[in-house]
Amino acid sequence: MEKKVLNQKNLLERIQTEVDVFKGIIDKRTLIEEKFNQVNVKLDKLKAEADRLFGPKK
Repeated sequence: MEKKVLNQKNLLERIQTEVDVFKGIIDKRTLIEEKFNQVNVKLDKLKAEADRLFGPKK
């Protein structure tokens, strides 16, 4: 009986560890996507500024 309880405890700890890892991955992906969006906004602003300064593309 004790062995079964220990196995369940180990299984729960392993599952919790996996959940923590996945949460960490999701958090990092969200941060990367936010930074990617910020870079794209800045790039669009720079393109618009370049077009304004150098004239429209032919």
